[in-house]
Amino acid sequence: MATRRETLVLKTLVSSVDRACKEYGLSDLRRTLESLVPNISDQCSGYTLSESWSQIVRARHALQICQVQRAISLLDSTLKLSIVDIGDSSGVHLEYIRALNERIRFSTLSINNDEIAVSKIRDKGFPTLKTRIESMHGDPEFIADANIYLCFETMEHLRDPTTFLHNLASLTGCEYLVLSVPYVRQSRVGLHQLRSQPGRVMKAEQRPFNAETTHIFELCPQDWNLLFRFTGWRIVDQFIFTHYPRREALSLCRYLWRRLNFDGHYAVVLEPDDSVARLYEDW
Repeated sequence: MATRRETLVLKTLVSSVDRACKEYGLSDLRRTLESLVPNISDQCSGYTLSESWSQIVRARHALQICQVQRAISLLDSTLKLSIVDIGDSSGVHLEYIRALNERIRFSTLSINNDEIAVSKIRDKGFPTLKTRIESMHGDPEFIADANIYLCFETMEHLRDPTTFLHNLASLTGCEYLVLSVPYVRQSRVGLHQLRSQPGRVMKAEQRPFNAETTHIFELCPQDWNLLFRFTGWRIVDQFIFTHYPRREALSLCRYLWRRLNFDGHYAVVLEPDDSVARLYEDW
């Protein structure tokens, strides 16, 4: 059972996210998503989201779906779309998209290497491929002729995001990639498992960890943007969402968020553009 202090902290976090949604213009969309898919407690593998954390996660979903709708609006024809969700954790985003765009016929494919996530997606009726997404260049099922690729909170888990992004730009028929990552002000290496004991390096054999629970590269937006250009992408739209409002007292929650989680999330809409990538001679 949560202590009084933990309850107060969580209540403060929820309030800061509520105010941030209002400031960023995401409140209405967040309410709409909640009406479409009321229960997202199974969003994460390995644990169940509480009602309070579901509200917080729903704000991130609003940011992501806002960018998805932006990408859909940019397509020349929206009668029929194909979407590949890379790193899909539960199928919730595809449920949102299908409900928000009832006039559009969708074909979808979800990609994840986590058995729990794959099971949840299949239970919702969406086609799913269980594989490591970094092996896409060797898997013909992955290289789908899709209009839009989604990649939410996944890049930070990859060992080699550079090759992955370049392969996605050069080996697929992608028209738009909608991507989100944790927002940090300064780039860093994650690997929090190795930082769990200050001054001591954890021995890997004592506490196994995997891609699902491990962040490797946590980059700031400026560095992600450089990587996007280098690997064959152009930024169409970008949106930084912080878990706290920027212009009122609850902005002080940024210190709490940085201690417990992240400042927020960075979401972009990208389209293939190899004007920089083709200059690099050693792909």
